[in-house]
Amino acid sequence: MLFLIFWSMIQKVLSILYPKLCIACESHLLEQEKFLCIYCTHQMNWVPVPENNLPNLERIFFGKFNYRYLNSLLFYDNDRITKALLHHLKYKNKPEIGNWLAEWTYQRYHQHIIFKGIDALIKTPIHTKRLKERGYNQLDNFAQVISQKFNIPIYDDVLIRTQYTTSQTQKKMRERLFENTPFELKNHNRIINKHILVVDDVITTGNTMEQIVSLLQTAQPASINIFAIATAK
Repeated sequence: MLFLIFWSMIQKVLSILYPKLCIACESHLLEQEKFLCIYCTHQMNWVPVPENNLPNLERIFFGKFNYRYLNSLLFYDNDRITKALLHHLKYKNKPEIGNWLAEWTYQRYHQHIIFKGIDALIKTPIHTKRLKERGYNQLDNFAQVISQKFNIPIYDDVLIRTQYTTSQTQKKMRERLFENTPFELKNHNRIINKHILVVDDVITTGNTMEQIVSLLQTAQPASINIFAIATAK
């Protein structure tokens, strides 16, 4: 009992000395707030949940490959809040932001057809060198929560990244369109006739996802759905 009282006092002192701040506006977070204050959370550019596919993504992938459903949680363009959140997720050692974003995904998409009847979840992989540098794939926690919430197993042994490349956001459009695919398909028998969900953090030009899906389709899955945390308008 005394320990619990003492621990509670320590936590209060720490909260005064090192207050939790909103990633976007740096205001003090309330106890029930995570990463963003309520105001910034509501200011985020949430995708209005469409009945079928997100038109923005359909325009990006039109005529490039076959898909069943594709959607996203957030719009990325001109949204400093989303950009700040994803920057911390990817580069500031905040993988737990992925949990928070996955909870929001479930809250908004738990009845959407994109997550129905899925046999396997495949997340966009990062190179082993990048994984060693960063310590985690920014999609690890997000995928784990999605897997638990929607009861979809994660297949981590099907798609690997074979090339260590610079950040896609730093490349010019021409470089991204004409580079060789940095991915390799392994254990392709696992996804034959399976309904696949591919998840990524951000889709901008769609070049990375086009490479991934084109490779996965060589294994003849039954269908492929795509879900991104954020996507370009």
